[in-house]
Amino acid sequence: MSSLGRQEAKAVVADIIATARRNGVRLWLESDGLRYRGPPGALTPEHLSELRVHRNQIIALLQEANEVADARPDFSGYARLRRAPLAYTQQARLNLYRLRERRPMLTLGTVVRINGRVNLDALRRSLEEVFERHDALRTRIVLGDDIAAQEVDKELERDLRIDDLSSLPADSRDVVASRLIDELASEPIDLRAAPLVAVRLLKLSDNEHLFVVAMEHMISDMSSIGIFVRELFVLYTQAVKGEPLRLPPIVAQFPQHAAWQRGRERAWVEKHAADLDRLIHCQRLRFPEDHSLVRDAATHPVWAVVTAEIDSEMLSGLRKWCRSRRTTLVMSVFTAYVALVLRWCDAPEAVFQFQSDGRTNPDLVNTIGFFASALYLQGGPLADGSFVDLLEDLEQAYSHASVDSAYLTTLSPAPDITRNTMFNWIPVKSSIDVSDLDGTCDAIVCDSGPFARLITSDIEVDQEPAITLFAFDDRIDASIYFPAGRFGCATMERFSRNLLRFVATLLTEPDRPIRTIPLE
Repeated sequence: MSSLGRQEAKAVVADIIATARRNGVRLWLESDGLRYRGPPGALTPEHLSELRVHRNQIIALLQEANEVADARPDFSGYARLRRAPLAYTQQARLNLYRLRERRPMLTLGTVVRINGRVNLDALRRSLEEVFERHDALRTRIVLGDDIAAQEVDKELERDLRIDDLSSLPADSRDVVASRLIDELASEPIDLRAAPLVAVRLLKLSDNEHLFVVAMEHMISDMSSIGIFVRELFVLYTQAVKGEPLRLPPIVAQFPQHAAWQRGRERAWVEKHAADLDRLIHCQRLRFPEDHSLVRDAATHPVWAVVTAEIDSEMLSGLRKWCRSRRTTLVMSVFTAYVALVLRWCDAPEAVFQFQSDGRTNPDLVNTIGFFASALYLQGGPLADGSFVDLLEDLEQAYSHASVDSAYLTTLSPAPDITRNTMFNWIPVKSSIDVSDLDGTCDAIVCDSGPFARLITSDIEVDQEPAITLFAFDDRIDASIYFPAGRFGCATMERFSRNLLRFVATLLTEPDRPIRTIPLE
């Protein structure tokens, strides 16, 4: 190949790497080759094909640029532990919600609607296997005077509670079921007593059940809920068919991850000292005071929520826009949200908390635990920038962010930016694959959805409003949580309407300067 040919080939590979990074995909090298990871949907089949075809050239270019990342975590020195320190995420939650002083609730969960006859013996066997498989499900939190740790119970008796509602009038069963689910999620629990998870089966009729699982955030996150449900019904299918219960082995349990993370803390902090110092000294972005709010000094601040929906028509437009820009749904909506917040607060730039699933290590993709943590991404400066300019900046910020930035939330006092607004994107796969039972008398259909409330109303924390988006196949449901002691519902409903307007403007006028977009 001529020198010109090599240069052209190198330019092609450099463009593939640049495109991946614009989409928020991180590329790095390990001893066994090329690794990559990005936001949900960032790697399209076309992108994956390009990465595979040009794999060797990409490796060579990364080596030439000396961009080899930290080595892949080695858990071999950490046996399956009975006791381990808290991970950064757990320590942060303990501090932020003052869990030494108050009892938490099971605020994470999902409800699976099962249509068809349920084999209770198979369901119980499957549950036992999942609890035995994941140490986090048998974990309790040990609270000492100065330190806290997590401790795994070796054995844990667990029985499936069944509430039979089938004798109730048909029109009241769902109402009673909703009340029982809400009671399960809002009942205070003791962190010191395992399990920090509850399961319940609500029988609506012989052929309709609701399976409910709820977990405390100290041992779980929404990705973990998905793992739990997926594995449960894989095992259920095997049990019904009389097959051995088999799942891929778990490389590392969550307590092992926590021990590894804490073991490298000093070295990691030293390596990232400059970035940490910069973030620690970033100013907090406060939402403007709501002058329309009527405050009652006798009431304590609580959290409230308003909702919005990106409907199927707007979602279709977003998908088309993302294909044309070679970006993802999550990054496009995040761009619109950042633009709105900066305009709402009349700020040229700010640091935003972008919730990540925290599972950059492939050894942890099937592990239940509290991995989800915030990446701190710089949004702006706006100046005369457009949505396209802001999107490019945010994609670059994402690709260079460190998942261990959860370390910041363990500091006391925590840096101001840990109270900034948070953007949380949760893909929802409502259908559960139980197709191996199709055509048999044990065939069932399963559909699931997350709890609507992920922040309990009595948590008193000095935080800015936050948004959680549940991304379904046909819509995106947005829940905007805010401290009701600082903001009124009318104001936050106006904020949610402006979000939809900003998304619409992104689709129709992506090159328009964001500063010129009026607020309602």
